[in-house]
Amino acid sequence: MLHDDVVETLANGGLVVMRSDTIYGIFASALNKSAVEKLYELRERDQKRGFIILVDSVKTVMRLIEISDEIQKRLAAIWRADSSTSVILSAKNLKEIWLADTRESDPTICFRVPNNEKLRKLLAKTGPLCAPSVNPPGQEPAHNISEAKAYFGDTVDLYVDGGECDDVLPSRIIKLKDNGEIEVVRSDGRSHPEDFVITRRRKLYKFACFDEYKTCFHLEEWVKLQDRVLQGNAELVVEIGAGSALFSVELARRHKDKTFIAVDIKGDRLYQGAREAEKLGLKNIYFVRSDIARITDVIPLNSASEIWITFPDPHANEDQTRLTSTGAKHRLTAPRYLNLYKQILVQNGILHFKTDNLPLFDWTVTQLSNENWKIDQLTRDLHISDLPDEYKIMTNYEKRFVAEGRVIYYLDAKL
Repeated sequence: MLHDDVVETLANGGLVVMRSDTIYGIFASALNKSAVEKLYELRERDQKRGFIILVDSVKTVMRLIEISDEIQKRLAAIWRADSSTSVILSAKNLKEIWLADTRESDPTICFRVPNNEKLRKLLAKTGPLCAPSVNPPGQEPAHNISEAKAYFGDTVDLYVDGGECDDVLPSRIIKLKDNGEIEVVRSDGRSHPEDFVITRRRKLYKFACFDEYKTCFHLEEWVKLQDRVLQGNAELVVEIGAGSALFSVELARRHKDKTFIAVDIKGDRLYQGAREAEKLGLKNIYFVRSDIARITDVIPLNSASEIWITFPDPHANEDQTRLTSTGAKHRLTAPRYLNLYKQILVQNGILHFKTDNLPLFDWTVTQLSNENWKIDQLTRDLHISDLPDEYKIMTNYEKRFVAEGRVIYYLDAKL
């Protein structure tokens, strides 16, 4: 088996050219000093300049150098986020001194847990590996095996063909200092949450968190992927103006046979639901950042069996007791939105609506009637009603409102 050949070659101090999680690399066992020296010679590299060390986990990093609990957590968060990020750390107590970068007075070492499951499994067998790009000094990195062989020929012991990699960029590199500060050494052009931690720009941090979750999509991304993501016959349930989307997360936990889409314009809220869904291991919920006016781009026509609208902005006056006429068109139950919901609902699909605002509730009943919706169920005190328990799942707002003694109004309607 080719996998076994790679393990054996590296164990014997040989060099292997193969794809990493980014571009092609020349791999050598990092714990084999002679193999690393051979790699330095082949790459004509200054021995003061360390290589990026690929490892299978944070635990492996901890076996090589001393790091604090806080740094451990930071590394785990960075490498959990599905990004190819290499992290430079202080090389304190490093026994394998041939791996340290000694160009500055304080030696450092650079690690990366690859964003590739097969490669991580290989690393669990081989141990840490050095993997610089496949190119002589001043030349472009090899994009395929033919170019790699043209560069290094028989000086490499084994070549593994991983196909073309024309559009793949090298890994992002950051320096993580002992005080927690981040220095970006090489960018990958993406937004990352750890870049904003020290500056405490909280909203930017949360938006960056949104980008890190693979269940989170900006509208343009979602439009390209929705056909693939929504394959299958599962019922589709949509939450409009979802906020933190924890309501949808709980529904998704209870109904694994359904697919849930939480839509909101604010990614800094949606990421909270994505984080909770990941903790619960949910595979049936997605989070889309979009203006609700483009809901027909988010949800295919005639595909949603249910729509939930929970505690939308009533666009009322300051004390919330009277609706403002200027805010009418912005309410999520305004006629222009109700017409959009008609387009994405299946026949006999259900629109659910919850609010603590009585003027908005009464106004919504009027709009539904005017737009030829049929109200099936209506209650002016949801939590003492006989309606299903899942209708009473509380959003963050709802918990606060109920604690303050407010009544929750609910209705559902069909076309």
